[in-house]
Amino acid sequence: MKVVIKPLGYARIAARPPSTPSIAARDEATAAPPPSTVLGMLGALKGIVAQCPGPGPQGAERQLVELAQALGVRSVWGPLVEIDGVLHAPGLDSLYAVKGGRVERRAISTIRRVGLALSAFKTAAPGFLYTATYVAEKAKYIYYIDADGLRRGVARLGGEGRLALVEVEEGEADIPEEITGRAILLTPLLIP
Repeated sequence: MKVVIKPLGYARIAARPPSTPSIAARDEATAAPPPSTVLGMLGALKGIVAQCPGPGPQGAERQLVELAQALGVRSVWGPLVEIDGVLHAPGLDSLYAVKGGRVERRAISTIRRVGLALSAFKTAAPGFLYTATYVAEKAKYIYYIDADGLRRGVARLGGEGRLALVEVEEGEADIPEEITGRAILLTPLLIP
């Protein structure tokens, strides 16, 4: 299945947590949501809530495996980022389009906003002024997911409550089994 995610407004796709008076951090946004965010969105559309059990990466990994099994997801390939009809492979803060055997790099456009956390009484919570970086591109995020019964709809994109339209279409990634000649590696090569 081809899953297309269209943010309804600016997307906050965090690479690092936002900076607050009590947390000094360099806030960054990535060029595309990671597969874990996509699994969470698809789970929410089917009414399956994912919570990270316990600290550390092992708990998060275990929860993602259980979520994928509950959704019937066998594999996820992606993301690709489509902007103005051109497909890009995402890097951390850049997009890469392959045109005529050349790779063209494009930095993602971002917007930085100041926010204020509210208390239960809708007043400013003390010490919770923060800045957050949002992706300003009008982009579509494309994933190819081997699963049955995926649902379309509107769901939260990440933990900040931003919404995105999730469309599910028939389609498979045109990934060659074998690459002859030269290839351009845009992500780290992980070999178990």
